[in-house]
Amino acid sequence: MDKWFAYDTTLRDGLQENGRDITIPDATRFAQKLDDMGFSWIEAGFASAGKDQMDRIKTLTNLDLKNIKVSAFGRTRGKKETAETATDLNAILASGVKTATLVGKVRKRDVKNSLQTDEETNLKMISDSIKYLKSKGIEVIFDAEHFFDGIKEDESYTLKSISAAEKAGADWVVMCDTNGASTPEWIEKCIALATKVISKDKLGVHCHNDRGRAVANSEAAFKAGVRHIHGTINGYGERCGNADFCTLIPNLHFDYRADCLKTGKLKDLTDLSHMTAEFLNAHHRSNHPWVGTLAGHTEAGMHTSGILRDKTSYIHADLEEVGNNMSFGVSEQSGLSSLAIKAHELGFQLKKEELHELNKIYNEKLAGGYDFAGAEASFYLLALSASNKHHKTKIFDNEKWIVKDRSDGKKVLSSAKLEASLDRKKVLGNGSGNGPVDALNEALSKILNELYPALPKFHLTDYRVKIINPEAATGAKVRVIIESSNDKETWATVGVHENIIQASWIALKESISYVMHRNSRLSH
Repeated sequence: MDKWFAYDTTLRDGLQENGRDITIPDATRFAQKLDDMGFSWIEAGFASAGKDQMDRIKTLTNLDLKNIKVSAFGRTRGKKETAETATDLNAILASGVKTATLVGKVRKRDVKNSLQTDEETNLKMISDSIKYLKSKGIEVIFDAEHFFDGIKEDESYTLKSISAAEKAGADWVVMCDTNGASTPEWIEKCIALATKVISKDKLGVHCHNDRGRAVANSEAAFKAGVRHIHGTINGYGERCGNADFCTLIPNLHFDYRADCLKTGKLKDLTDLSHMTAEFLNAHHRSNHPWVGTLAGHTEAGMHTSGILRDKTSYIHADLEEVGNNMSFGVSEQSGLSSLAIKAHELGFQLKKEELHELNKIYNEKLAGGYDFAGAEASFYLLALSASNKHHKTKIFDNEKWIVKDRSDGKKVLSSAKLEASLDRKKVLGNGSGNGPVDALNEALSKILNELYPALPKFHLTDYRVKIINPEAATGAKVRVIIESSNDKETWATVGVHENIIQASWIALKESISYVMHRNSRLSH
């Protein structure tokens, strides 16, 4: 098994993506997870960028980490600075890290335009900075910015720059595809040139994803012999992101029998992916390769039948090895076999007549505008109604609701009044919220607390609306999917109606019914 070393820059490069942020407690848990899995480095932040980043770097540096090294990021000294007075270098030292990642210019035009200095001065800036940190006992990783573009413009100077870094004592020289425009072929060619001045075992690669090639380019670098590879979890990063470790790690494992993680830790990859999305306040892409919730999901009847006969016919690998799994869904493309498989997956052993009843109800729902592809909990209730268990739950005997919206000229205020009865007991609930559905949900929660105090608490996590027949204009039907969670599991339900609030109400009631059945409350 070939070994390579993963350098994670989620907490620096990844946080440069718009809308991304992380608290220090979550950064701590993130670092501990990477440490447990066997990552080699974690870049904790830009040391001179401000108090928040310095606090994060210091916090992670002081953790009791067993496997991973904490690195602080900074620039080489300025043209008017000495190494001893350089702001970035002293910030790195003040952070207490044992590893520093320095970015320097290796493309001739950047030396002239960005640094506004001459080529020899830039070489001395690189050399002085690295020597200074090495004299303090710091491991130094040198990020050669725009390396692959620099080779195109002036091969000689770019190679001279990385050679200067290596001669000054850099432990690793990382070739950066800074604007993500390189091809795998160009990556391999440039690495061959770099090995003329630096030993291959000191080279690293840092790829951006502007043309969607960051993973492919990182794989090309691995094939060319590079074993120090930078990336972020889920590919987070500015513009189009960075090399995605959640794709690269399993690709190298399955295709090249190469690993960067501790034995047995590949199965934690899906959990790491979802956990990181939560920490960074990001939406986790359901069709994310390897780790997405739908990465092994199929709904087409032909594909379902094929997978049952041969698992490898449509699924490229055993997703359980990365902590994920196969799943079957139902949509308008599903056949009888798909319905049977999905029902079985949800715990139903349907008899032949029950399956045909399910098929009948299912097709009637589809004709009415329903789609269960994103609403598995509603399909669960559908299968329940077709089985001998039948739908026994009675949430309410009757319910009436009134929803009002009003504007004060600055914001829209929504309120809801809900009246429900069960076994002659009448309950009233009032709610207000960020829109009519939010208000209605608050009123519903109050009623549930009174009628069903033992019902497990849950909350809404997502709300999606789609117009089914737009040609009907304002009279069109809408399909509402509501996602709910109890913080341990998440489920989704669907409602369809010409009125968006009624469609939402249907989906809300489905969610309650699902919770009742899952908790064996089959009757009041």
